[in-house]
Amino acid sequence: MDAIPDQTELPGQRGPQQHEMRERVIRAAEARFRHYGYGKTTVSEIAADLSVSSAYIYKFFDSKLAICEAVCGSLLGRIDEALWQEARTQKTAAERLRRVYRLLLEHSLALFFHDRQMHDMVATGMEHRWSSIERHIEVMSEVARFLVQEGRASGEFERKTPLEEVAGAVASTFAPFCHPALLEGSVDEDLTARAEAVATIVLRGLAA
Repeated sequence: MDAIPDQTELPGQRGPQQHEMRERVIRAAEARFRHYGYGKTTVSEIAADLSVSSAYIYKFFDSKLAICEAVCGSLLGRIDEALWQEARTQKTAAERLRRVYRLLLEHSLALFFHDRQMHDMVATGMEHRWSSIERHIEVMSEVARFLVQEGRASGEFERKTPLEEVAGAVASTFAPFCHPALLEGSVDEDLTARAEAVATIVLRGLAA
């Protein structure tokens, strides 16, 4: 079973961060959200699934919104872990960056379109700028910066343009392959081919 990504930066958290019940609540809430939708799920129903009282759940989360953010953070955290795992492989920086585009697209499509309930929750999070969404955006920027640095260190990428400028530009090209609204508007297109084309253009611009 996949580990729940760290939730310490999310608002509305109470009690000890590393606690089995916190993870159980997140998993139970995710299961409920997938089946019924987060809007139709109540804290009392999550509590009933866990055979505990609602009051006990409130020892770990101060509201249903806090639980939603934690579930969202868990879902996106799995994507973040996949991106970092690829970014830290022994392939060339160019190969890793190209693969990051594909992974981001694959995982985002699986999350947003194979499970509509999750799509709606994450889309709401983006609209209201939940902290879990902001963290996901930060991770994508960190991955882009890391790979640009790796490419510069290996001599694959040019070094004249300021690092932050280049990393920010690269990270901005991830949006069409991870934002639910942008994906929804182009889901009938060959997104895999588009991701490959964007990766090729970006790498051409990065080349030393």
